Amino acid sequence: MRIVAAAILALAGTFAAQAEIKHEFIVVDNGSKQLVYVDQFEPSKSWKTTVPAGSRDIDILDGDRVLMSNGSGATIYSLKDGKEIWTFTGFKGVQTASLMQDGNYLIGASDKLVVVDPEGETVKTIISGKMGHLRLARQLNNGNVLYASGRDLYEVDMDGKKMWTYTSQNKTYLALEERDGSFLLTAGDSVKVLSVTREGKVSLVCGGKEDHPNVGLAWFSGFDVLGNGNVVVANWCGHGFKGEKRHLIEFDRNNKIVWQWSDADVKSATTVQILK
Repeated sequence: MRIVAAAILALAGTFAAQAEIKHEFIVVDNGSKQLVYVDQFEPSKSWKTTVPAGSRDIDILDGDRVLMSNGSGATIYSLKDGKEIWTFTGFKGVQTASLMQDGNYLIGASDKLVVVDPEGETVKTIISGKMGHLRLARQLNNGNVLYASGRDLYEVDMDGKKMWTYTSQNKTYLALEERDGSFLLTAGDSVKVLSVTREGKVSLVCGGKEDHPNVGLAWFSGFDVLGNGNVVVANWCGHGFKGEKRHLIEFDRNNKIVWQWSDADVKSATTVQILK
């Protein structure tokens, strides 16, 4: 009986631990044109602020600040209260903004990929010309830039020379570099996060309606990778999606859902970064 009781207590403890998962995070709701900060540890600190149309990408900066693309440039907001700290404009169709290794910002627009300094001045043009169906871009550990455009991933050097390409079967929103040099990428309407090596070997990391038929998976866009390897993905509920909305879903590397988040005031979560 003691063994059975101990097993029951251990199982109850496991369920309790799973139920207690909390996060502090920032998410873009492009459907409602708002930036949303959530602190599940101290909910009173949470806030929402209205942002310009076309705001899509975010990147956490030092000093409790977040950089966000704003359609015509980029804006920095305070993580404390959502107040605007700094902004610049002058571009068209900006889709992505992120911090680079040297402290400058990588900005991707409909017709160019550029480096902008903290004063908002363009210091280098990497690519000038049509960027296709551009989504998010990130600088890699080797200094090159990886960006998603439609179903294609492109790695280019700082002079715009293509160093590596990969074509997915689905639209890719974001790709992030893994420690082993492979890449994780979202595969849009297949609602999957995939791993692809430089040799083109593809494997499922998480997601997929066949594995999660009753969760309301809609369209995978931005995502973040936690220190334990778990993936938190934005389940974008646009394109006329009907059903129960789960805006953020956390998967472990066994494709098990361990945490979810939704908010009735959020229309379609586009990009997420987890702070804690």
